[in-house]
Amino acid sequence: MSGYVDHSIPLRHIVSWMNTRRLVFSLLLFVFPLIGVQAQIKTSFFKDIEIFGGIGTANYFGDIGGKDTADWPRDPFIMNFFDNLDIDWSTTRMGFSAGARFTRWNNFALSVQLSPIFLSGSDKDSNYEYRDLLFNTTVLEFSGLAEYYLAKRITGFAPYGFLGFGGLFSFGSANFTVNNLYQATKVNPYTHFNSGGVSTIVGIGLRLPALNRMTHSFDFCYHFTTTDLLDGLKTPRTSGDLFVTLSYKINIESYTLWTYDHRGLVK
Repeated sequence: MSGYVDHSIPLRHIVSWMNTRRLVFSLLLFVFPLIGVQAQIKTSFFKDIEIFGGIGTANYFGDIGGKDTADWPRDPFIMNFFDNLDIDWSTTRMGFSAGARFTRWNNFALSVQLSPIFLSGSDKDSNYEYRDLLFNTTVLEFSGLAEYYLAKRITGFAPYGFLGFGGLFSFGSANFTVNNLYQATKVNPYTHFNSGGVSTIVGIGLRLPALNRMTHSFDFCYHFTTTDLLDGLKTPRTSGDLFVTLSYKINIESYTLWTYDHRGLVK
């Protein structure tokens, strides 16, 4: 019949359209489980991660300052750790820390932290007051720690001990210079110095029960270093300088940052 127009859809187009639908449907069946698995892995991983921040005090032990130890036993072990060392409370400075903790286990955890620490020392009121030396130093320490808890971390008071190692870099100023014979000479203006080394960290702490999905903890630790230049004073001593920190920390389970809102309600 003249003027007739065939509006039917060719069979090949129908087949192509059906194949496209099958392909899209197959892709969705493949992708949706992956999204679920990825979300499950992400949630599981972050449930084992805590983030924390801390603030506290820092005190220096080293070659500037020191107690009169003339009557002490001359045992090498005692001399190595205590001779010429003291805490001068007037030179107590601040220390800070921030890091993350992996808490997969009830009584054990691994953490990493970055700690800017400020140190100061002087010969005032010490056995070496006649030298009148003083210094100020900033220490940047990045460390990894293994922590062992004597009780479950979340359920109650949990005393713990920790051991770790770190790398540190320090830079500071002092009112003296040191020659090749280890003799210090006072100068004005102050000289500047820097040093680097490794630290061994040993300490104890106490973790308080959880409150609003946060825990609070206190720790006290010694930082034994391989450098004798935290204070800028090089001496024939074989032991490095060390410092002590006392910290208060707030620990937050990381997944709660997106699970709960600012009112503590589930999002």
